[in-house]
Amino acid sequence: MYVLACFSIQDKSFIIGFSLDINSVRLELEQLRILINDCTNILQCRIENALQTIAETQLCETQPDPIKLEEFSKLTDESCQHAVSSITRQTLLCEKAVHYLLEILKKRLKPHEQAQIKETDSEYYECSLRSSMNTKGHVARCNDCQPCAFFNLLTVYWNKNIDAIIQCTRSSLETIRKRLQQPIRYVGEEVIRDQVRNPLFRTDIVLSIPNVLVRPSLDDMQSQLNKSANTMLKIGQDIPEWFHAKKLREILIKVRINREIDSN
Repeated sequence: MYVLACFSIQDKSFIIGFSLDINSVRLELEQLRILINDCTNILQCRIENALQTIAETQLCETQPDPIKLEEFSKLTDESCQHAVSSITRQTLLCEKAVHYLLEILKKRLKPHEQAQIKETDSEYYECSLRSSMNTKGHVARCNDCQPCAFFNLLTVYWNKNIDAIIQCTRSSLETIRKRLQQPIRYVGEEVIRDQVRNPLFRTDIVLSIPNVLVRPSLDDMQSQLNKSANTMLKIGQDIPEWFHAKKLREILIKVRINREIDSN
């Protein structure tokens, strides 16, 4: 397509002509639309869905009726084992989806930009502008080049995966806390109970003349609650790390070693 353009300089008009390939522009816009749709589908249907599933996983399913202390301990252990399996599966799916997203974006780069992105052990997304930076041997990033953009994208979604696991643990502990704590409001000197919840544990009242005992005791219930809470807090130890997390830890160790060498 040949286009004529008219413009004026100091009251003098000029006409120039240039060629414009409308079809190539339309083709690039269509490819950009497809790329945006593909990335959006991966983010919403695979990555965000996996993160939401992790965050909504319950580590302890409280029963509507009171249960014995031994049943609560067994239920917590079984729930945590099932949750670890589910979270591990969703974590691996999320990691795979993020790498697939990076591969799609990498294919849209120019050949020389693709050559800059290296995923080897020795050059793991190494900054392409590092040679022009005064880093004194430290691992530094400009955050402007393509390798840094890919590295930062991996770091962002790895952190989101960790946040989802933390949210899962926090919500499970909050569920138990709310079950143990009865909602009470004070209006003046009057105590108002909005909603009476069923107790979490079932206890027995034992008459031991001249005393009346509660079995299990409050200390036993507190001990079991602490044990169950520790079990829920330690689920992260059984969930595999991302490969990016391992490389990031190696990079941080390398930075620390270089700083100690410089200080000495």
